[in-house]
Amino acid sequence: MMIPQASPTIKVSCFNKCGDLVYLLPVLRALHRIRGEKIHLLVSGSAWQFALVLEEQPYIETVELEDTCPHTTGPIERGAIFHQWRWYEPGEGLNLSLQPNYFKDDAPISWTHCYMRAAGVEALTESDCVALPSLVNHRRWLDGIDVAINGKEQEKPKTIILAPETDTLDELFPMTWQQIIDQVVDADFTPIVVGMRRLAILERCTDLRGQTSVPVLARLIAESRGFIGAHSFPWHLARHSETPAVCLQTWREGLRRCLPVDTPYTWIDAKDYMSAVPAVLKLTEPVTVEV
Repeated sequence: MMIPQASPTIKVSCFNKCGDLVYLLPVLRALHRIRGEKIHLLVSGSAWQFALVLEEQPYIETVELEDTCPHTTGPIERGAIFHQWRWYEPGEGLNLSLQPNYFKDDAPISWTHCYMRAAGVEALTESDCVALPSLVNHRRWLDGIDVAINGKEQEKPKTIILAPETDTLDELFPMTWQQIIDQVVDADFTPIVVGMRRLAILERCTDLRGQTSVPVLARLIAESRGFIGAHSFPWHLARHSETPAVCLQTWREGLRRCLPVDTPYTWIDAKDYMSAVPAVLKLTEPVTVEV
């Protein structure tokens, strides 16, 4: 009896946070295109829920969690990196966690370009930049067909997802988000608030903070009519699912590296928050920060 041989894979380690992992995905898809092998991705245990979404993607073979030691960052001359950034020895796999050379003077401006240099990928194709095709397919299927049951046309969700939280950046005050919620309701849409922390009571909305897993959150975003959120993981999910998405975040120069190079985006400075809902609903031109 012949024993099936395992398919060849490209081993990649990346212990970054979920949002940072999204910047890497177009590079992984490019590696799959160039080398014809799927990705075996090693990630931190903190990404355990995102792993379920990653394994849906056609260019990823498996996702393995590595959490035998603390995945904390240590300071370097500039910035900070994960202690496991050299997980694989040369020839064993690619180490694409934050690396010291990402912070040197000649480092590329965007995180995605940093990953490209480390992985030896010279250019991305349009297909490479469809980094979460399972979410895109979900949205296109829902948007692409009209269904009638017994002659009654079925309505599509009229939800706007709001994600106020961010780990390390300035957050808008709850009263500001309440004004945004009120705008959504007045436009005859249903606001759904997502996140992990319920630090303030928000009214006139469906509050799912602390109530969803990452796969459920991804689907909620993919089938919503729009998304407004801080610079955080949910915004990355929104822009990679083709959901009309606004990043509502106070601009500072250090965020230039976080501007996407793989999808279109709209970034609105926090001071212009009243333009976020019209921008998502395409009622007016958004007031965007100069970058």
